[in-house]
Amino acid sequence: MGQNIAMIYNSRTISNNLGKEMSILVETNVSDKGIPVFEIFGLISKSIEESKKRITTAFNSCGIEFPLKSISVNLSPAELYKEGTYFDLSIAVTILQYTHKIKVSAEDIFIGELSFDGSVRGVSNLLFLTLVAKDLGYKKVFIPQDQVDEVKYIKGIDIYGVSSLSDLLNISNLSHIKPGDLADEEAFNVGSTYNQILGNENGKKVLAYCLAGKHNMLLEGFPGAGKSLLAKAAVDLLPKMDTHTLYKVLKIHSYSGINRTGILQSQPPFRSPHSSSSYSAIFGTTGNKIYPGELALADGGVLFLDEFPEFNRSILEGLRSPLEDKLISISRGKLKVVFPCDFILIATQNPCKCGYFNHPKIICRCTPSEISRYKNKISGPILDRIDVHFNFPHNNGVKISDEYNSYSLEEFNLYRDRVVQVRDYLSNLKNTDRASFDTNKNMSNINIQSRICNSLSSLLANVQEKYSISNRKVFKLINLSFTISLFNNSEEIKDSHFFEALQLSNIKI
Repeated sequence: MGQNIAMIYNSRTISNNLGKEMSILVETNVSDKGIPVFEIFGLISKSIEESKKRITTAFNSCGIEFPLKSISVNLSPAELYKEGTYFDLSIAVTILQYTHKIKVSAEDIFIGELSFDGSVRGVSNLLFLTLVAKDLGYKKVFIPQDQVDEVKYIKGIDIYGVSSLSDLLNISNLSHIKPGDLADEEAFNVGSTYNQILGNENGKKVLAYCLAGKHNMLLEGFPGAGKSLLAKAAVDLLPKMDTHTLYKVLKIHSYSGINRTGILQSQPPFRSPHSSSSYSAIFGTTGNKIYPGELALADGGVLFLDEFPEFNRSILEGLRSPLEDKLISISRGKLKVVFPCDFILIATQNPCKCGYFNHPKIICRCTPSEISRYKNKISGPILDRIDVHFNFPHNNGVKISDEYNSYSLEEFNLYRDRVVQVRDYLSNLKNTDRASFDTNKNMSNINIQSRICNSLSSLLANVQEKYSISNRKVFKLINLSFTISLFNNSEEIKDSHFFEALQLSNIKI
């Protein structure tokens, strides 16, 4: 009997399926038996099937002889659907192990598309794939040289740039890229939007409250009053993200094809979908793969919903659970993905459909029923989850002809610093006493009671009973009161802090 000579070579790449983040084992069997053939198995897409032609042509272009053997490539786990051109490099590496005896470690990850001339081309979702490799504990990743700048600031994994297939022949001589630094904090947060706000000192202070304590906010006012401008100024006051949050945000944005480069890298996300957006665009889509929606993309930052009542009713009601649990779950068949969505909701609305109900000079064109219908678009349960309801005064007392410069660098720095300080305090409080925080990242009843001054304790009970305020709303009021107290350098919630929070809520007393 003749001897069947078969050799198996391995390499690894990363799955591009969110929710099933794992490494893909590339197993290549090179056999002398049978007719020369090149086959790839493992529930693959058309783009991977076509990689056979790209790989063989790249070998020939680089002067590397492609073996005329029976070559079978298996991508494991076989039951996981795989797609993308970035499998080219990992498959080519296994064949080079046979032809040129190159040595690769089982802990090495290869990502890249091969062109016909043998060069390694960039791929989409590279940042996502690299961060997944890091999270899975891999120490080396080989990527296209042209894309090194996209991922060079990731710490905890050695990154090697590969320009062409020929580079892999001397893979042991490749040197890893020295990690770079993210854009400095001062490169953004310079108040470019904040400094456009004329007057409205109270609005800026309330915005700082909401950003510091992560309170949801509804801005109501006449058209052109500055609601959207104030909301967008949140980008200037928010502190840069810590490394853990940064990597989490970058990963999900890369998966969605959003490139965050330059000064945007450390800046918290600010998502502002249009009111005509579909339910799937807001909450996430399902297909062959699950894609995150605007709620998940806003995680760690702000979700800005301009013209709040104009959004579809199903979208408005669908916000209930995400606003409470800070999670959004999407299911399709056997696949279920839970996305974190710990964002601050900032929404705006007009007093009515035409925008001029109760305007001092412009007559409202809406009928009473139209005004009522417009107001009722936002249900009580949704309003109950919004901490601050801020009403804009008409023009804030400022005219465009006035020589008025409301922007003060000192004021801006004060609010930005206070936002950072309050957030740091609450974060440290959470870390030292995790039992005192609930899943909504707010303080629990026990911790709240310890912060309330004696005179406020009895007042709270009377107010809740007299005006039938829900327990959820009471705790949101006290959390807002605590944020206001910290803003005013007090760790005790006093009557004045509670009354200010009460004034900012939508509770009618």
